[in-house]
Amino acid sequence: MGRAMIHAIRALTTLLAFGCTVADQSTDECLELLQVHASVSAQPGEQRSARAVQLSGVNSTRVAKTPYDLMSCPKGEAILKTVRMTSCTYDAINLEIREMLSKMPSVCNERMCPQAEFAGCLLRMAGHDFMDYYDGSGGSDACTDMHAADNAGLLACLVEGEWDYKVHDVYAKYCTEVSLADFLVLAAEASMDWTRRLATRRFNELDNIAFKWRFKYGRETSTSCPDAEHQLPNPEHGCSEVERVFVKNLGLSWEESAALMGVHTLGRARLENSGYDGWWSDPINSRKFNNHFFVSMLANGWMPDVALNGNKDKNQWIISNENFKSKDAKVMMLNSDLCLAFTFDHDSKVGLDARTQNCCAWPEPAPILEAISRFNGGEYCGVKVKSNPDWLLPFVEGDPESRCRIKAQRAACCQGESRVADCGSVLHPTGPAGEAVFRFANDEDYWLEVFKHAWSKATTVGFHDLKVLETC
Repeated sequence: MGRAMIHAIRALTTLLAFGCTVADQSTDECLELLQVHASVSAQPGEQRSARAVQLSGVNSTRVAKTPYDLMSCPKGEAILKTVRMTSCTYDAINLEIREMLSKMPSVCNERMCPQAEFAGCLLRMAGHDFMDYYDGSGGSDACTDMHAADNAGLLACLVEGEWDYKVHDVYAKYCTEVSLADFLVLAAEASMDWTRRLATRRFNELDNIAFKWRFKYGRETSTSCPDAEHQLPNPEHGCSEVERVFVKNLGLSWEESAALMGVHTLGRARLENSGYDGWWSDPINSRKFNNHFFVSMLANGWMPDVALNGNKDKNQWIISNENFKSKDAKVMMLNSDLCLAFTFDHDSKVGLDARTQNCCAWPEPAPILEAISRFNGGEYCGVKVKSNPDWLLPFVEGDPESRCRIKAQRAACCQGESRVADCGSVLHPTGPAGEAVFRFANDEDYWLEVFKHAWSKATTVGFHDLKVLETC
């Protein structure tokens, strides 16, 4: 079979995988995918599959189990601890990763969003790195078990290539002067920087969210971490795992822990990776670093989606708005997301569990007026509030109109289902970070400030001799 025919078959397979057919209405998007695929396929000798990743340099004799094993250093021996880093080096790495993101397809629909998934992958890598911190060990040391099920899919942005882009190409240029531990934090910050620019449309501000001025270098790369996998949180266990990992191990407050969860705005979950399925935000917002994770949590209703792909250990929550159409993108939350604002009972004693609790999580709209009007297009549970201005009035106990109004709101948020109980109270937050979630949804600037502080704490915990960037 000729090379041209092979490329044509690969291209057709790619398009069909993302739902592009002859009758597809998104012709421009499909053509863009075809053009990108053609340019990638035309590069001879490129190996993209997980099985075909070839390790080169000093790490090639090791079994590829950690990021250090995978991210080889073609220039020589990779430095394990950065000796000196200037603001110019930070800027250069930041720029290369932002340019990499900008060159990826800008297609973003219910089926795919390459830029969002690449940025989300980098953040997931950095998060899985620091979430294994426990009692002085682990943290942002560039070490996690890449064979662990929880880390499935991370190879794509590291070494395999998402649309033929991988951060190893950037790391390879700096591996003898910047530790992989520092690099992975910096790469995640660059992805947030670039996606924040998409959210604000201010593309010429280098310090758009000012991570650079908080960054410290000197993290030492660990070449082995046998206990890392066991420290990662299990989202099925909800806020008990948030408390164990973020509050107790990392030393964050509940407000800071909730703020860090806001990274779920970027990217999506896939069955083949995490076992979960869907976007945390809608597809368009999934490539913008904004507060839509919190807005989506409170401006929609949520009901259980159990035993994903037949796996009883994978359960989540999906939008239950009455007018939400099945053809729309699948938007979901995990137990460990939704538990921040909601509990099963009114007394904040029973945490959420999609597997065992058939309830609908939703709040009345009055406390999230800013979130609805400023950040959600004026929609609440899929209903334009301009058409129902009285919905924004607070509930008054004993008032017949309030009872009638909240009944209509519940129908909009909970598929019109009156037989399903509410998850906790619809009048006030019952989750351990409920007040913070409501404030983050209404005030994006406040969330960003708390997030930056929490990110700095999470990515530096366990290191005692870090240094600020030096002048160029």
